Amino acid sequence: MLRSIVVIVIICLSCKREENISVKNNYTLYISVPNIENNTKILLKKQEGYLSMAIDSTLIKNQKAIFEGTINLPEVYGVFIEGYKEGIFPIIEKGTINVKVKINDLANSEIAGTKLNEQLAQYKENSREISSKMNDLFHEFQRARAENNSQKLIEINEQMRVIDKQRNDFSKKFIKNNSNSFVASMVLHSMSINKDISRDTIEKLYALLSNQVKKSEFSKSVALELEIDTLRKDKLQKFP
Repeated sequence: MLRSIVVIVIICLSCKREENISVKNNYTLYISVPNIENNTKILLKKQEGYLSMAIDSTLIKNQKAIFEGTINLPEVYGVFIEGYKEGIFPIIEKGTINVKVKINDLANSEIAGTKLNEQLAQYKENSREISSKMNDLFHEFQRARAENNSQKLIEINEQMRVIDKQRNDFSKKFIKNNSNSFVASMVLHSMSINKDISRDTIEKLYALLSNQVKKSEFSKSVALELEIDTLRKDKLQKFP
């Protein structure tokens, strides 16, 4: 009798544990879409290799749409509204994610509600402040080139190099201070595309990421690129 009770307790605990895991990984994506007609289709897409695959769809009702599901690891999904080519890309993670669509400026739609999305929004805002300095200089650069002012062009190029270094240093610092954040893998992936940043720097920053963050698709992509670079170097050394 006692043995039967123990077995029942273990089964109940196991069921409860599975239920808790399911709840823990649930996400809800609330999308507010002003000035869009009812029954407009909206797609939720996920990147599978080089393909973007629709994994869910719904219709807009009263300028709102809702997606619900489960997620094991944070991942970037695409939200696409029927009739618009550009998408919105929130980080899907456990919790409630709120997207306020700017229909005429989809790329700058507001995404909030969860830690990672708000962290990414703050990173982008700080990064834009640095990039805006580069944009201002670009207008000066065009003017100096039109005037064939070589001295001014040299000065502007130097200023641009300083700003570019500030931007890269900002990203490096972010990764070092947030090595356990999925956003750090996104920032590193973006840096890895920049050919002006050495592979050695990317490798050192990748090593800082936590084991959990290294499981993300962005981290896997960086790791693959580093591995390809290593194989390429080995091949060149063997066959100069």
